[in-house]
Amino acid sequence: MEFLVTWLVSLILFMVVPFKIVPPEVDPYYNEFIEIVQKECPKIKQPMQFGIYFKRLKNEEVGLCTLYTFKRKIEIDEFFWVNSDNRTRRQLVFHELTHCILETHHVEDIQNYMYPYMVYVPEEQLADQVKQVAKDYCN
Repeated sequence: MEFLVTWLVSLILFMVVPFKIVPPEVDPYYNEFIEIVQKECPKIKQPMQFGIYFKRLKNEEVGLCTLYTFKRKIEIDEFFWVNSDNRTRRQLVFHELTHCILETHHVEDIQNYMYPYMVYVPEEQLADQVKQVAKDYCN
């Protein structure tokens, strides 16, 4: 019985007490993304349980969003991150955050930042595309 009570209290605390783990080198991109999408759609909220982690990913993956019932997790390939420039990092973070926060899937348009493979999208176009996804999410 004691185990069950402990488990139940832990579950309730996990659901109620927010945590956010965002590495310092990712934080500026995270904050910029949140600011952009909340301007376009104020109902978009940051997940209560959220983490971004660096990890060596398999195959050709450079980023991966996993949606759980009560939390969201992004894994970024550490080798890709270290060898990328700021523009590429920004696009990757925006892409994965779009999966995890806006729950949006890939698109077939090679000129879109939500294309399944990293293809250069000019910075202004990237911001415009993120704004459009946020607007679509609101409607």
